[in-house]
Amino acid sequence: MMNSMSYNFSWDTFSAPFDENEVRFYQSFEQGHVGDFVRIKVRVKHELCITPQQHPSLILPFDRFLYEQIMFVPYQDFLQHASIYMQVYFPNVIIPHELMYTMLPFLMTYVWDARSSPSGLHYESPRIRVFPLGLDVFVQKLFGQCDNVVINNIIARFDAIGDAQFVPASKEAIESLEKLKIEDGDAIEKCSVCQFEFNVGMEIAKMPCNHLYHQECIVQWLGTSHMCPMCRYPMPTSTSG
Repeated sequence: MMNSMSYNFSWDTFSAPFDENEVRFYQSFEQGHVGDFVRIKVRVKHELCITPQQHPSLILPFDRFLYEQIMFVPYQDFLQHASIYMQVYFPNVIIPHELMYTMLPFLMTYVWDARSSPSGLHYESPRIRVFPLGLDVFVQKLFGQCDNVVINNIIARFDAIGDAQFVPASKEAIESLEKLKIEDGDAIEKCSVCQFEFNVGMEIAKMPCNHLYHQECIVQWLGTSHMCPMCRYPMPTSTSG
């Protein structure tokens, strides 16, 4: 028998510099937007802590489970809807939601303080300001005493989750996404990654599952995970048979 699984959970901040590609993105983005925005780079690392029968505990780090995502959202919207943004960007398998709520007060304070600190400002123009933040999240899954057969099953199960969830889509799959142009009279929807509405005349990308995204948003997402952010529809990967 194996005891039910519990968690250790911790987080820390880190410096999250930007690159030239991001500057170009902001320069393009500001043509249609005004206001303050927060750019939060979040890295999630999982470990397993298993107690074999009659042996000390084992801590098994899974570096290949290292999950990285960048949230670029309106500053005030994030403060008002932080829990929604976090659940959209980080499904329960990545950050268990019961643990996420423990972290949210700290995260909101971190975001709030960024705007009051001039050193936190990394991009400013007459139309927009962008504040960069970095957050490392550590999730340690704790299993009670169990025998070697159960240990092997646990490792295999988490290996399967990691292989399925964190493999990027293939370059060909990303390039094959259908492109659509928003016309007058179209129902205005929001991109489920960044939560911004689509503007008339904008070219957007359509997944095979029919979910719509900004081209830049879905390309970045599929570079980390081959699954649709909304419904987990799997896109082809470079290892697909």
